[in-house]
Amino acid sequence: MASVTIELDGNELWSAVFGSGFESDPVNRHWLKDYSFGKDTTWNKAGIVTIEYITEADENIVHTRDLDVNDLAQALSYAIQNGYRHVPCGGAIGIDFDDYDSCVADIILQLAIYGKEVFA
Repeated sequence: MASVTIELDGNELWSAVFGSGFESDPVNRHWLKDYSFGKDTTWNKAGIVTIEYITEADENIVHTRDLDVNDLAQALSYAIQNGYRHVPCGGAIGIDFDDYDSCVADIILQLAIYGKEVFA
C-alpha cells in the first residue's frame, strides 16, 4: 500500500474534534472521565488538552494524558490508513472536517489515547 502525505490546518482538525460535541457521545461518557484545555487553548484553537480516561484493564483507575494537534493528526492518519468507520455514524473517517461529529471525534481521541478503538 502506498502512502500519501498531506498538510492539514491544525486548528481545523482541532476544532473538528473538540467542536463536535464529543463530550456528549455515550461512548465517550464511558471512557472519558474529564478533559481540560491548557493555557491559550480552546475548542477551536489548537494547543494542549489534558484527557482523563480509564482503561479496559481497570475501569476504577483514572489515567491522565496530554494531547496536542500532532497526536490528533497521527490518529487521523491511522484511522484513514486502516479504514476506520464508526458504527453509529456509519461513514469512513476522512479529511472532510465538515463531516465530523461526536462519533468521529470519539474514534480520533481513542486512537490518540489507546492506539486503537477500545470502547465501541
